[in-house]
Amino acid sequence: AGDAAGKPAALLLRGYGAMDATKDDLVGDDSRAREAAIRRLAEFDDAASLSLLAEQVGRDPDHGLRLLAVQSLGRSDHPRAPALLEGLFSHAEAAVRSAAFEGLRRQRGPADLRVLDLALKAEKPEIGKLAVEALGTLARKDDQALTRLTAALSAKTPEVRLAALVALETAYPADSPQADLADSVPVPTDEGL
Repeated sequence: AGDAAGKPAALLLRGYGAMDATKDDLVGDDSRAREAAIRRLAEFDDAASLSLLAEQVGRDPDHGLRLLAVQSLGRSDHPRAPALLEGLFSHAEAAVRSAAFEGLRRQRGPADLRVLDLALKAEKPEIGKLAVEALGTLARKDDQALTRLTAALSAKTPEVRLAALVALETAYPADSPQADLADSVPVPTDEGL
């Protein structure tokens, strides 16, 4: 009951079968009805609704509605939302993965290294690059971020390796001895991929 505390309108709607109607709309052929159902689930903002949103990201045939569902998850402050977003880091669509990454960073905070670790572990170019860029900003003041950024030079994904090299070079002041990394670090190659 604590999950819906403060949401009497959602409870009232459910009492009239709104959740059943929403589930039916999610699997229907009408994209406008699916969009309305996604928006209703976002308003409900409880564990069951968020799980349905995550499922919709995986099955909706419409790119825009998949994005709407993942963005709705990213705006939620429900404790279940972060785990659902983490599960979308391996989604087949780059835009969905990026939206999941941004939503999780919003929920966990920009300095949460675990989110960045998960993005790098996924071995997907766009969220790996986003994670490396975030690490580059954090590395100026955080040794753990700097260590992760340096480790990203060995990432399996070429785009991530290159982004790590660029981020390391910009993480140091121009007059720093570490600033000239391009001369001291081997350029990442695509060999063995």
